[in-house]
Amino acid sequence: MGGLDPVTIDQEPRRGRLLGFVAVGIIVTALVTLVARDAPSGESLAPPTPATNGGTPTPMASPSPPPGPEILASPTATAAHDAATVLAVANGATAEHGLVGDWPRARELPVYVANVTMGPERRLLAADQVLVLRLARATDVVVLRFLPAAGALGVDPPFITGAVDGEPATLTMDPVAALLRIDLGRERPAGDPLMLRLSFRYSLVDADTLRGDGPIGYGLLSRDQHVSVLSHWLPLLTHDEGAVQPTGDLGSFPAAIWSLEVVHPGVLVTGGLEGPCKVAVDNCTRVVGAGLRDVGMLVIDDALVAESLAAGHRVRAVYRPDVSEADVEAVLAETVAALEFYTELFGDLAWSQTDIAGAPLSRGAAGMEYPGMFILRDDLWRSHDRAFGSYVIAHEVAHQWFHALVGNSSLTDPVVDEAIAQYLSILFFAEQYGEAAASDLAAGMRNRYDEALADGLRSDPPAQALADFASAAAYGALVYGRAPLAFVEAEEALGRAAVVAFLAELVAGHALAELTDDAVLDLAREHDADLGTIIERWWFDGTPS
Repeated sequence: MGGLDPVTIDQEPRRGRLLGFVAVGIIVTALVTLVARDAPSGESLAPPTPATNGGTPTPMASPSPPPGPEILASPTATAAHDAATVLAVANGATAEHGLVGDWPRARELPVYVANVTMGPERRLLAADQVLVLRLARATDVVVLRFLPAAGALGVDPPFITGAVDGEPATLTMDPVAALLRIDLGRERPAGDPLMLRLSFRYSLVDADTLRGDGPIGYGLLSRDQHVSVLSHWLPLLTHDEGAVQPTGDLGSFPAAIWSLEVVHPGVLVTGGLEGPCKVAVDNCTRVVGAGLRDVGMLVIDDALVAESLAAGHRVRAVYRPDVSEADVEAVLAETVAALEFYTELFGDLAWSQTDIAGAPLSRGAAGMEYPGMFILRDDLWRSHDRAFGSYVIAHEVAHQWFHALVGNSSLTDPVVDEAIAQYLSILFFAEQYGEAAASDLAAGMRNRYDEALADGLRSDPPAQALADFASAAAYGALVYGRAPLAFVEAEEALGRAAVVAFLAELVAGHALAELTDDAVLDLAREHDADLGTIIERWWFDGTPS
């Protein structure tokens, strides 16, 4: 995804070197088992008072009207119904939660409902959350990704309690993998509807105290004097259970339906649609979304907002007052142009709004994408230039289609979205700035790979799990440098239109679903045998010559 500076573009000859990475220190490996306990000392936050929906239904002489979308108004309202009813109602009201077009077709989406409170200094967060899902397989445990559980953050673990279908549950946090495991008490069969309710609170770490790289070092769950960044900030369903790595991004999450009410200082930026809360609480924002795999949040002091449209899609730029009007206009125009270009190639996204906001990302991160939102590192808002800033925007906007709409695991199959986003950036440069600029961008990727080879890089296949790369430098050179060259060569052999047609097939057939690198190869072979051969050589072979 967008965690690395994928390629450095200068006006001088390109040198695609990865920014320096520092090895992650030893992470605590013991699991911490959580049971209901007293709240920790210090400041305590309570979520906003939930809006009730009449409590638990009572028998009546005549049938009650069928429940409607208002059952997603709060965790309490949701928990008054059984899991199967919530899933049915929520999936029947996806348009009310911002879903565009005919997605998700026949695919049932899980549901998140939460009341959230952030303290006045943007440090403390408390939430009451309900997650409703249908089990994909028989199991006695549900595993959720929860970045606040990561021991590498160097803060006290979150205080958290939970229940399964109304009964208290035992929760176990894994600080190495940033996972939360919920014991179901017994094995539940595949297809079983399930309601999990979690209450948690934790403190955000100061960005200038972070150590290490990857999602922790980037500052994806931290605060500074102006902004708090919340990534994977609540327990999320995950397709994989791997550990947090010292490079790259984290996890794979199924598309879902969201209904959040957030009490916060400053300006709230999310990947969802924002409006007034249903409860009478000051500084409260209601956030809804459908088809979103995650809802990232930024809380920014004294932020300003500029808006535009891209092919009918709303675009909001949220920025600090010290960014000039000219720079904001340039960033917004570039974002609009990229959204319009990719929409022309692949069709509409499943959501109607994309936000771009600034945050002080660090340790190699120039941008970071979420469904419906991306972060552009705050210094790239100033003196915006095509040499690098435009490329980062093109790359992050491309992730709206490949990783947000068409998903993949950043831990097991990172080559899928990163290589495609790199290639789409080349296409955007060709459209926006001409073929020479696109060739320069592709050459920068090639140079990055070639220079790494000259420095002793072993040319392992880019199609491998994140944990299997020899180093952060190897990951950057192989995934961001070598892997996109498959599509560059395919263009030369088959024509640009043939490559774009293949990628459009991936969007049409796998939106709101997930792809592995093996699946991409199989689909490429079905589309065109020569395309499959080229992707296999650049992604799966030791040396692509």
